[in-house]
Amino acid sequence: MAKGGATTEFLAEAQEIVDALNRDLIAADQEARAGDVDPDRVNGLFRNAHSLKGISSMFSLLPVSHLAHELESVLDSMRLGKVGVSADALDVLFACVEQFGTLIDAAGRGAEIDEQSIEQLLARLRAVAAGGGEKPSELMELVDLGEDVLSVLTEYEEHRLRENVKRGRKLFILRSAFDLSNFDVGLAEIDAAVKKVGEVITKLPSSKPTDPNVISFDILVGSDTTAAELARALGDERVEVVPIGRRAMVAQPAERPLPEHAGDDPAEPETAGVRSVSRTVRVDIRRLDRLMNLVGELGLTKLAFQRLSDTFRRQQGFTELAA
Repeated sequence: MAKGGATTEFLAEAQEIVDALNRDLIAADQEARAGDVDPDRVNGLFRNAHSLKGISSMFSLLPVSHLAHELESVLDSMRLGKVGVSADALDVLFACVEQFGTLIDAAGRGAEIDEQSIEQLLARLRAVAAGGGEKPSELMELVDLGEDVLSVLTEYEEHRLRENVKRGRKLFILRSAFDLSNFDVGLAEIDAAVKKVGEVITKLPSSKPTDPNVISFDILVGSDTTAAELARALGDERVEVVPIGRRAMVAQPAERPLPEHAGDDPAEPETAGVRSVSRTVRVDIRRLDRLMNLVGELGLTKLAFQRLSDTFRRQQGFTELAA
């Protein structure tokens, strides 16, 4: 393992990630008891486990890296609905966070590591992963979306679409256009507004012709609100709210029946046939997911080299090498 200042800084950063994991787990446990875990919470746990795996591997703290790798796999299955956010699963995740703290402390003191306790925890994680989840329904049987739209959804987006339908939420397309110079700001504002009343499932580039300096998106959203209520929550007249139809064969959960809104919003547009939405998409979104992971790894690598460079600068005889 690396020695000196770089090691000290690594241990400090690793502990920060573990602290973030612990905070998110406490929040997820509270949400699970209330019956509704925020999907962004699970995504945050997954990202932190991925970061911890990368940085611990980079500094050759292999016990942390191996445990973080298994934790990341379980959290990935959890965010995709393959593993439930159960009390038993959360107990194992809390045990992992506690073990991370023990391992980081041992690394800082140069103490021996209890390999047996790690193996026992790895076995518990694999048991959680083997528990499985519900068999997913065919999306074509659930919603009025074309195959050309469904085929470009990531596995995670497919899962979130199913979850929104399962919960009895209504589906909408938000048609929006932004200036190329600040479209990220506009998308962030929509995300924040929708978060209060529902969930953004995916953002797809629109096929509608626009000004060359404008970029348009069709944003798939699930919400318990009506179209009019969603439009009010967005507070932006430039965003068009279009309802998405359901297949008649799908029965809604008894405890959350889908209310009839046929007469509530006479001005609502006709149900969107969203086949045209994805015709401009030519890149498999799964590849973009992999690219984002690589960008994260590169960021960690850059940080590690910067810290090593700073350490060399402080050591006599390495000034030219670190320049």
